[in-house]
This record gives sequence, C-alpha cells and structure tokens, in this order.
Amino acid sequence: MHRSCLIVIHSKNKDYCMRKIFTVLLLTNILIQACTPREIPLNTTNTPEIQSSMKVETRMPALPSPDIVINALKLQRESVMTVGLGNIIAVTPPPTPVQWRISYAESVVELLTSKEILEDATTREWLFRTSATGSTDIRLTSIPPVCTDPLPCPPAPPQVITFTLEVK
Repeated sequence: MHRSCLIVIHSKNKDYCMRKIFTVLLLTNILIQACTPREIPLNTTNTPEIQSSMKVETRMPALPSPDIVINALKLQRESVMTVGLGNIIAVTPPPTPVQWRISYAESVVELLTSKEILEDATTREWLFRTSATGSTDIRLTSIPPVCTDPLPCPPAPPQVITFTLEVK
C-alpha cells in the first residue's frame, strides 16, 4: 500500500487510499467465502424426488342410511319383523353399560358395519343389508362385566334378546 494511506490520509490521496482499502477488503471477503466449507446435500440414489400434489385420505366409506331401525329394547318376546330384499337394517342394542354380542345367519343378511365396530364394546348400532329371501334369528347376548372385586362375584346370567327377521 501507499505509505500515505497507512500513516495519514491526506486530502489529495484520500480517493486513492479509499479505493485501495476497498479493493483489499473485497478480495479478502472473496477469499474467505471461497475457503469456507459448505454443506452439499448428497443424493446417493441419483433419482429425482417426485412431489405429489395429491392428498390421500384414509377415511372409512360412509355407511348408507338405514331403511328400518330395530330397537332391541322395545322388542317383545319372539318378535317377527318382515322386511324387503335389499333393505338396510339398523339394530340398536339396549342402552346399558353392558357389552353385546350379535349373531345372525350370513346367508340372509350381510353385515355392513366393520368387524372392528362389531366387536367394540361401545357399539350403539349394527348395520345390515338383506341379501337373500328367507328368515334368520338375530340374537343379542350380553357379555357379563369382568369382576373387579377382591371377593368372588356371583355368576351373572347373560341377557338374551332374540327376534326373527323374514326377508321377502
């Protein structure tokens, strides 16, 4: 550098010294930038990434609305219900804290409710579609609750509600 730039900047050398200082700072910055290590993302598979704009939803399909709702609590003993072929039937168990198991003839009615819901203790409705003419007994059987007392619990007989479904 010019001697006058280092000691005292005189007014006549001021522009010259400022250009020299600026040039030195610029070159220093470029060297520092060039020598700094950078992270380079590695693509080991050498395959391009494909980004899809489609959204995939995993919802259960909507169940159809029932044509007939059978409330098991309101049924009289040995009730017979006559329904048409292709009808959607909803069977509702009594609103008790007890679990219910349902049995039926698969040759006459088709279960529309998923198996997971069928076996769920909180199920409040089962949906069926009549798939063939004929008749079937639909039986709801209560599952006794688990005894949590330290003393033995008295045996609880299961409640059974049965009705016949005739498909014509």
